[in-house]
Amino acid sequence: MTDDHHPGAGAAEAQAVKALAETFLADLRDWTTIPAISADPAHRTDVTRSADALALRLDRDGWPRIRRWDLRGVPSVYAEWPAEPGAPTLLLYTHHDVPAPSALADWRFPPFEPTVREGQLHGLGVRSGRGRIAALRLGVRAHLAATGRRRPALGLRLLADGAGLPSAASLYELLGEYPAELAADHVLCCAAEPVRAQAAPLLSTALGARALPALPPLTARPGPGADERVDLASLHGHAEALATLVRTAGARASGLTDRGSAA
Repeated sequence: MTDDHHPGAGAAEAQAVKALAETFLADLRDWTTIPAISADPAHRTDVTRSADALALRLDRDGWPRIRRWDLRGVPSVYAEWPAEPGAPTLLLYTHHDVPAPSALADWRFPPFEPTVREGQLHGLGVRSGRGRIAALRLGVRAHLAATGRRRPALGLRLLADGAGLPSAASLYELLGEYPAELAADHVLCCAAEPVRAQAAPLLSTALGARALPALPPLTARPGPGADERVDLASLHGHAEALATLVRTAGARASGLTDRGSAA
């Protein structure tokens, strides 16, 4: 591993991500067609559709507890996957809403018609909240597949904010409304700036939790057009990093050696 906080992905995790990646990419492309623009009241129904679509996918992934939290008409998604008794808990914070697209005349492909070209996925949200959620989902399933576990080595809690943009303002209300559900030993903020800059210290302070460094960034090669785009390889790397983080952190907590063995 490279260090305690960002272990290098093991071969088992990388193989599991490769085997599962096409299914999760298809999910992300389908989800990207929903224009969940939280700042536009005309798209309120779409934000709800986005939350419901995510809840359905998490249920299919095997998360045993999933809730939709509606605060002031804004639907956020909460999911929980307990580990063995005594294992620490990791809260993953992200958001499923998207901003209003800008400079549409300069986009090569419509923002809600996701398109793959030359190893990159084009579409609104693919390098921000939605792309990260897809990578997180893939990483959790890859962790289970690589280790042979039925539950993760760490207790996992996922909060996908329905109004995370532009600066995680709704997070204050969510923390006040659901303090017990969001309690965790560690926090990982899976969002781009400026959301991460606001959310990470707030979560760490409010929960008394240790904030973990960010996962490897989602990247995109420069090219023509104003499209939001993401390198598929960086989505896979994001997923591999999470899968390895959960395994190695769980192993350290239980006193096991880092062998990725089944439990």
